[in-house]
Amino acid sequence: MARSLDPKKIRIEEVVLASRRRPDGLVRARTRTLIHPALRALVRRMPSRFGIPVWRSISRRNEGGYYFFEDRVEGRRVLWGGVFEHADFTGNLFRDLGRYEPETIAVARSLLGAAETPLILDVGANSGQYLSVLKALYPGARVHCFEPFAASASFLEELAGVNGWKDVKVNACLVGASEGSTRVHYSNPGESGATAVAARAVRLGFMKSEYVPQVTLDAYAEREGLAQAALAKIDVEGGELEVLKGAERFLSRARFPVVFEALHTSDPALRRRHEQIWKLFRGLGYEIFRIGPGGTLEPQKTPGTDPRYLLLNFLARPLQK
Repeated sequence: MARSLDPKKIRIEEVVLASRRRPDGLVRARTRTLIHPALRALVRRMPSRFGIPVWRSISRRNEGGYYFFEDRVEGRRVLWGGVFEHADFTGNLFRDLGRYEPETIAVARSLLGAAETPLILDVGANSGQYLSVLKALYPGARVHCFEPFAASASFLEELAGVNGWKDVKVNACLVGASEGSTRVHYSNPGESGATAVAARAVRLGFMKSEYVPQVTLDAYAEREGLAQAALAKIDVEGGELEVLKGAERFLSRARFPVVFEALHTSDPALRRRHEQIWKLFRGLGYEIFRIGPGGTLEPQKTPGTDPRYLLLNFLARPLQK
């Protein structure tokens, strides 16, 4: 059956919620499309050699539009989706929010406990995976998202809108060590591997770049009047050191836990960056743990050298006084 399936003959049962123009530089017009559960199930059931081409054909015919579908996190309904023909976002149809980084989510839940309105910083929000899972689990959470690509940030705004999340603030900017603007390197705009670290960009062979606005968490917290935070997630593809350098005052004052990524590398220069992260946290009175299966925590006094760390995140937590 799948072999004879012509994607042009598939009737996309959709609900067009809105259409408008936005000057984001990447997409001229936006439509919001609700993907019928039957269509999503059909495409996902196909062998990948058929399902992916079918979905890409549908995406090309709707390039630039937002798509949403109903997903569930521990039985809680949430709308998630992506942007047709926009880097990683196209493949979100095949992903399940309920399976998103279960170890990291388990740690977040242990830290947030029974909090009703925790304030969360999502630095490197991408297509809202972390945002959507935490909002499903903590509907009252107040989340500040940071995403440098304009098209990605626009999608996050729409994601908050269709879910009715009025307590989500999306910032179309990079977070770093200083205020102003900086160059971000990538293969394609919006891809999860995009980085502001030139050495990493060279190593990965990224040939494209653009200047984007940049803020520090110290200055942002002062402007927004953020006295405290319950949790920060930092996933910025190698730029974690700069984010932390620009957040030292806020971390020292508010002393909130930070879940962050430190990608495995054999490059001595990038290894030294990891060592600086550990040094910075120690200077602020934090201890670092490697996040293991089921959300278990293993003390990590120095950056790891095990390649398995490529798939793991770390938790920096204030030392108990």
